[in-house]
Amino acid sequence: MASKSPKRNLKMEPWQDPKAKPYIRLENVSKEFDGVVAMSNLSLSIYQGEFFSILGGSGCGKTTLLRMLAGFEAPTSGKIFIDGMDMSHIPPYERPVNMMFQSYALFPHMTVEQNVAFGLKQEKLSRKEIKERLENGLELVQMSGYKKRMPHQLSGGQRQRVALARSLVKQPKLLLLDEPLASLDKKLKERTQLELVTIQERVGITFIMVSHDQEESMTMSTRLGVMEEGQIRQVGTPHEIYEFPNSRFVADFIGSINLFEGIVVEDTPDSTLVQSEDLSHVLRVSHSATVPPGAQVTVGVRPEKIKISRTPILAKEDLAENMAQGIVHDIEYLGDVSIYHVDLRNGKRILATMPNLVRLTEQPVTWDDKVYLYWQSENGIILTT
Repeated sequence: MASKSPKRNLKMEPWQDPKAKPYIRLENVSKEFDGVVAMSNLSLSIYQGEFFSILGGSGCGKTTLLRMLAGFEAPTSGKIFIDGMDMSHIPPYERPVNMMFQSYALFPHMTVEQNVAFGLKQEKLSRKEIKERLENGLELVQMSGYKKRMPHQLSGGQRQRVALARSLVKQPKLLLLDEPLASLDKKLKERTQLELVTIQERVGITFIMVSHDQEESMTMSTRLGVMEEGQIRQVGTPHEIYEFPNSRFVADFIGSINLFEGIVVEDTPDSTLVQSEDLSHVLRVSHSATVPPGAQVTVGVRPEKIKISRTPILAKEDLAENMAQGIVHDIEYLGDVSIYHVDLRNGKRILATMPNLVRLTEQPVTWDDKVYLYWQSENGIILTT
């Protein structure tokens, strides 16, 4: 008799565990300003130790949500729970929450150590505890050698670290970050993103960050919520949000995507066929949702999923699926990749991304070339809303 193979213990993330209790919970939260609805019946669960990002365009309600968590705004209706306690109408100074502002809000007349210790002195902690927390906080953000410096003597990245240390030494249960990296240049921002994530993992505090920067949110977050018009449209890991958007809005908001309008002509257990006026060939999408024939849908394909060639890849083009022909209108050279803007005969433009794996003096595909575009059925996604 064959022995049974041992069971693998797969780690389940808290948001995947039906028994796990959320650390932050919003229940049907609404907010109105002078009769204008800024948020309507929003519910959201965030778990302890998460680095959660709220991502959305200007005016979507993300900053209002952050301010309600901090206590600077009270919800018009609904409840906000932090660690099991209803904080809906608790003032900011009585909440186990700290907020790091976009401007960092450092006191210009105080040194680094005075800025970091300010909140601890307000709590009237002992000198010994203040000293210990101060030293630990500065060491955590690698600013121990800058104690006596004034804010104007620091770079943008250093000021950001001081502001972070000032927030962390208070040992909050929740740290809120309002566009924390907005004022940093690209290279410093990329380095600081990883440093911030490392610090968050070390201290174990739940972080909630508001941002309009998609790349920043995707890089740093365990999960993120995409907001539109006061509603959370989708919550998921960066991979889930990017590869499996639940709506046209989310697909179009996160990254670049090619969208094709069409009608379902066949739906099988394995795939869905869509006829689109945008293309002369039918679209085949590996099955992701049951859609009845005749339904109007949108098919999305990310630019990096599309292959581009000056010659046909398939011998019989009339039997091809998921393909298009066009003329290269423009090329964006970004160093590591090139983005090709290809115009179809009907005027529709498709984006295709190619990695620059080999250094060449001339592009293999260049302006005004006639090209063929192809993609696999599993690289398309049907968007019904």
